[in-house]
Amino acid sequence: MLTYEELSCVVETLKQRHKYIKKSIENNTAGEQDLSAYRAKLHMLQGALDKLSSELDRMPVPQLSEQSSSSAIDNKDEQKPKLDKPMAQVKALVVDDEDPVRDLFCEMLRDIAVGQVEDAINGESCLSMMEEAEPPFDMVFCDWNMPGMAGIELLEKLRESEKFNKTIFIMVTAETDADKIKRAKVVGVDDYIMKPVDYQVLEDKMRRFVVDN
Repeated sequence: MLTYEELSCVVETLKQRHKYIKKSIENNTAGEQDLSAYRAKLHMLQGALDKLSSELDRMPVPQLSEQSSSSAIDNKDEQKPKLDKPMAQVKALVVDDEDPVRDLFCEMLRDIAVGQVEDAINGESCLSMMEEAEPPFDMVFCDWNMPGMAGIELLEKLRESEKFNKTIFIMVTAETDADKIKRAKVVGVDDYIMKPVDYQVLEDKMRRFVVDN
């Protein structure tokens, strides 16, 4: 069962996706042949939103933390690693134990023209896929809080590996504990994307890592 915070992330992610598809339909940017598929997807998302929003309304609201993580995740002045390839050639792996969140994140990456997007349900699956991948993955987008191997543990294993210690690792999380985020920076996280994920934020961050087309 999802916690209040996790369900809130799912709802907000669905809202972002709903907004993007609706805008695409209104602006006719999807193309005539894709409009019917977009309308069907919009209808499906609206149904999921109604159901999950109703569930969220029935859940007790937890006590919010006053601790801010903004200073801990401010990477503006840090040098980002660059991939020597355009967006269309990037191979990305999305790791999240929640199917709706993982699927939507993969869709968002494909929408911004990431060349190859695959997904893993947990850290163990991620490591197995990375060992077998050819060509290797360029980037890993990973949830922080997962059963079994947490995102921070996966990051530590990758940074300890000679084979994967240069793989770009982006934490996708609702985590706001500054100490935890600072720990990830020490271990070697390359960037953060805070949940709920904003489409434009994701696209902007991706473009920091790739060469211009």
